[in-house]
Amino acid sequence: MSNSGIPDPAPAVNDNFELPTGGEVRVIVRPLHDLSLARVVEDALANTEGVNEASLRELRGDSATIDTKVDEGVSLISSLRRKLPVAFDVTESSSDSVTIALAQPMGGRESGVAAPTGL
Repeated sequence: MSNSGIPDPAPAVNDNFELPTGGEVRVIVRPLHDLSLARVVEDALANTEGVNEASLRELRGDSATIDTKVDEGVSLISSLRRKLPVAFDVTESSSDSVTIALAQPMGGRESGVAAPTGL
């Protein structure tokens, strides 16, 4: 809870996900409606504290795969939410990979979480 007594918003991550916390982590962006966003995600990862390397490995269909090397103990998702200029949701995750879905279109960003659809 915040100091005002209002409950803090829950993170947009499913409780059943195992989030990567370091090492070699594969970041998959799916669906990818605009290929240029693959480079935007890669650049954000490369400029994220605790990420030592980010390299676009593959563009296939409507997805992009980016290989990263992350310092142990770094929360890649939290760090990426601060750097990426596009809101996203985590759709799948394991100890060595995370799949994110970017908000479409690029408007509607609120605190790094994709805006609700169907409004």
